[in-house]
Amino acid sequence: MLDVLNGLYKHAYQGLDRDVGLEIAEESHKKLARTPGIGYFYGELSWLGSFELIGLAKPKDGDVFVDMGSGLGKMVLSTAMTRRFKECRGVEIIPELHQKASDAVTRLRDAVGDDAFRLLPPIKLECGDMLAADVFDADIIYCFATCFSPEIMGALEAKLGAEMKPGARLICVSKQMESNQFEPWGTNDGYVSVEQAHSNWNLDCYLYRKK
Repeated sequence: MLDVLNGLYKHAYQGLDRDVGLEIAEESHKKLARTPGIGYFYGELSWLGSFELIGLAKPKDGDVFVDMGSGLGKMVLSTAMTRRFKECRGVEIIPELHQKASDAVTRLRDAVGDDAFRLLPPIKLECGDMLAADVFDADIIYCFATCFSPEIMGALEAKLGAEMKPGARLICVSKQMESNQFEPWGTNDGYVSVEQAHSNWNLDCYLYRKK
């Protein structure tokens, strides 16, 4: 079944690999720098890596998933296709990436048909600032934080520390939380090495639970 879903996912994102995402982000940043950063590194996890990583957060049927800085929407879409969440949301500040993500959702719906698409959790993609996004109802929050500057990470940590509900899980790629409002979640003090797509290099990932 996962192989079938992977094929549909690849169809939705045909021509939109990691390098294309990076090029879109860089070109948009040249026109209008929306956030301070340390340069763009538009990485992405492999299909299997994404599936296994979300599984480590122990999702339950009816949970809400939110991707902070969702880019091309790949984690949102793959999670909606493989888990029974109540809702899968993503927020992305770069309009060009947001549009490509929306187009991918449309291609998936066209490929499976409206009836099958309605069986998936609602997929909601927002073009905006993740620091203004509503996360109060989120059970699992995902953040691919590789290119986030210390200023952005500090603001994100403050927001999540104030707004995440107790017991909610946070998955953060490449960066760690310093606030004592978060505790490591799972084995190995919450650390896991996750497979990337299009690369032999794995990425460090940290899982937390909101106290």
